[in-house]
Amino acid sequence: MNLSDKYIEVLKRMLSDSLNKNNEFEIRFGKFYQDKEKQYKSFDSNIEIENFYKLKSMLKQIEHFETVTDEYIYKNDQNTGNIKRIVNKSDNSEMIMIKNVIKTYDIYDYDLRFSTSYERVDDKSKILNLQNYEIIRKKMRTT
Repeated sequence: MNLSDKYIEVLKRMLSDSLNKNNEFEIRFGKFYQDKEKQYKSFDSNIEIENFYKLKSMLKQIEHFETVTDEYIYKNDQNTGNIKRIVNKSDNSEMIMIKNVIKTYDIYDYDLRFSTSYERVDDKSKILNLQNYEIIRKKMRTT
C-alpha cells in the first residue's frame, strides 16, 4: 500500500489535531458499499484484510500491552455516536463509555477510514436494557 501525499497530509493533520485535543484517532480497515441511486453509503470495518495483518505485524515490534474485551454497542439517541459497555475479559470488570464521532475521512481506493472521536468514561450512565445491544465486538486492543 502506497498512500499519495494528499492522504499522508490528511493523516498527519488529523492525527496531530486529535493528539492536541486528547481525542481518539483511528485508522479503520474495511470495505465501502455504495448505492448511488439511493444515495446510500456504508463502511463495514469487520472485514479482515491482508494490509491489516501487515500493519499489525509491524506494530507488534513496538513495546505494547494487549487487553481482550467484549464491547456491547448500544445506540445513543442523543448524539452521533454510541454507548459501549466494555467487559475486560481478564478480570470481568465493566465500564460504560460514550463515543461521539467528530470527523471521518474516507479513502475509497484503499478501503480506509480515518476517524476522530471524543470518548469519555461515564460512571453515571445506566443502560436500562442490557439485552438491547446492536452488536457485540470481541476485541484485542493493543496500546
